[in-house]
Amino acid sequence: MQVTNPPINNQYLLDQSRQKSDKALEMIATGVQNRLDNIASATISDRLSSEISAMGAGLMNLNEGVSMMQIAGGTASNLSEQTAELSAMSVRYNSASLGESERSMIREAFNTTAQSMRDMIEGASYGGKALFGASITLETSQGGLNASIGSLDTSSLEIGNTDSIAAFTDQLARVQSDIGSSTNAMQSTISSLQQNMLSATSARSQDADIASALSSFKDEELKISVATMTQVHRTTLLQDQMSRLLG
Repeated sequence: MQVTNPPINNQYLLDQSRQKSDKALEMIATGVQNRLDNIASATISDRLSSEISAMGAGLMNLNEGVSMMQIAGGTASNLSEQTAELSAMSVRYNSASLGESERSMIREAFNTTAQSMRDMIEGASYGGKALFGASITLETSQGGLNASIGSLDTSSLEIGNTDSIAAFTDQLARVQSDIGSSTNAMQSTISSLQQNMLSATSARSQDADIASALSSFKDEELKISVATMTQVHRTTLLQDQMSRLLG
């Protein structure tokens, strides 16, 4: 005995596809209306992608700027420690109780430390660019961010002149202030860009939802067309059969 499969309920499939199609169409209408309420542009997705790309490039520039400030800040911290050593050696050197031999040893240590400080200042660089005395502009999607680091000069340091050490200490304090304010400005801009990127990415995902709904709508409409054609074909065959029986 041959077992035959039950006939497919074409009307059921048609109804299911129509329901899915209507749902997809509703999602499209809602999504499009939401997008039109916020922006009247047919190229929103492309524009958002361009904005996100520009913000990403700006973040890279800012991160490089922060790296520059970290190098300069680390160098400045070491210079501060060595300046304190110079100050202590100067006070000791000016003591009336010391003999010439002791003074000579302290003077040599002072000069060695001062030379080390000069080397540190000259060696502080990023990408081959000296940091101390530098002015930089970091381009972002929000415009250019200017930052600068003051110059440092150790040539006037003298062990017998405490004023020269105090003057360098003031220079160093101003440079550290430059580094701190520039770093804060960069981090603030980074935070702003990250938030803008998050918003733009979220907006773009809404457009992706619309595109997905459109794809679903097209699929279901195709199914409806196929199901309708099948139903028409079956109806035509049935009519032909009835005509032959009645004729």
